[in-house]
Order: sequence, then structure tokens, then C-alpha cells
Amino acid sequence: MKLGIFAKTFSGSDPVEILKKASSYGYDGVQYNFHCSGIGSLPSYISKKVLEEVRSAEFATKVEVFAISATYNMIHPKQETREEGKASAIRIINAAKELGIKTVTLCTGTYSVDDMWCYHPMNRSDEAFKELCAEAGSVLDATGGSTVQLGIEPEHGNVIYSAKRAREFLDLMSDERLKIVIDPANIIDPEDLESSEAIICEAVELLGERIVIAHAKDRAVDDHIVAPGQGVVDFGVLHQELKRIGFDGPMITHGLDEVSAGPTAQFLKSKFEIP
Repeated sequence: MKLGIFAKTFSGSDPVEILKKASSYGYDGVQYNFHCSGIGSLPSYISKKVLEEVRSAEFATKVEVFAISATYNMIHPKQETREEGKASAIRIINAAKELGIKTVTLCTGTYSVDDMWCYHPMNRSDEAFKELCAEAGSVLDATGGSTVQLGIEPEHGNVIYSAKRAREFLDLMSDERLKIVIDPANIIDPEDLESSEAIICEAVELLGERIVIAHAKDRAVDDHIVAPGQGVVDFGVLHQELKRIGFDGPMITHGLDEVSAGPTAQFLKSKFEIP
């Protein structure tokens, strides 16, 4: 297992400097975001120069880009907004292919127009699920010649709100390019901590062979996101379960500021036995 961090944790728009910072705090790699290239998270255009800068930064710093974020609201109620997001995601998937980066991450969406991670009561409806499947199918079709994996993440606020829903989605879509990003902070209930172990174990059991990235952030009792080790997530159980299935993908932390980057690296390396 290797240790990574969201590149957006660090300010700036120079990929070399951002990857240097990640390395200085003890990280092997990053989940990249084109915001770090100064063109926005969902760019309307990605130049050859931008791609070469990312490629050169990897080479110069020996910090690996494990994945790139292409999260947009896949069921946004406004079709024009949804189409713009999809076009950017396809652009990023094609860029990842050119860079040789294995995984691009997506957000399964919400009917909320305020925030793509925000809960909406209709997100768990059959209609929302059908819309997501159609949208995911459209992205897969548009990038059909690519080997880039598309990572989706079970998240309470989104259409794929649980491990069971994710399993249903994977089985229905029946496309091996669809993979799982697991983040326990997104599926446990801080008000029902007794169920946390069972929830994590069930998620790994149901989704294990499709898990390509583990995300590490923590959640406080009041439901706010905090740095790993500062909240209620049982990382010991996550380590046990990932070890059981032979997971060897990256562990990528986020939801923290740069000040916490060093202590978080030390905590995760100790907890997950990462050299």
C-alpha cells in the first residue's frame, strides 16, 4: 500500500511545487485535480502544455499521480449543467489516458442544486438511480476506447448512498471499468457508532474486488469532517478488512489542511503499516 493526499490540500498552480510539498510531508503520491494547474477542477480545455507539466512534475519529484478528480453532479436537475460537467469529465478521462494515470474519480450526484455532495430526499428514489445509470452509461460509451478506471464512492448524500446500492449499480452496469473508492467516513453514522464496524466490514465484503482506492478522512461526532485520527472512524477495522482482501491500492487522505498533512501521514503510516 502507498500513501497519497489530495493535491488540492496545497495552494498554488505549479504541479512541481505541489508534488514537492506532498513528498516533503511523507506522501508517495497524490490524487490530482486540474485546479492545481490553474485551469479549474472541470476545465473546458486541457492543453498539451498542461499535460506535459503534470507529466514533468511526476518525473521531477518521483511523486505518483494515483488518480485525477473529475467529480461533477451526474444527476444535476439542470440538463445544461449536467452536460457541461460530463464534457469536462470526458476531457479529464482522455487526459488521464494520455498521462498513463489509471483512475479518474466521479461523483454519483444529487438532486440538490447547491452542492454535489448534499443530500436530497429524492436521491434514493428509483428515478434517481435510473438517471445515474443512464449518465454513467453515457460517460462509458463516450470513453469506450479507454482503459482508464472510473472510481465511484458510496456517500450518504449521493445516489450511491451505501455499499449495497453500489453493488446493485455495479451489477446492473456490468462494466469492469467501474471501480470503487471506499471512504468509511462517508458511510458510517456518527450517531450510531456501534454499527460502524459492521458497516465497514459489509462494504469491503460486498465491494472488495472492485476497490481500487481507499480514502482516509475522519468524521467528528457532530458530523464535521476532521483529519484522520481526530474523529470517530475506526481505521483499525478498515486496515483489518483491506488487509484481509489483499488490497494493494493507494490510501489517499483528504479533508484536512496543510498544517495537518505531516501528522496525518505519520498516523496513517503507523495505522496501515505503510513504510
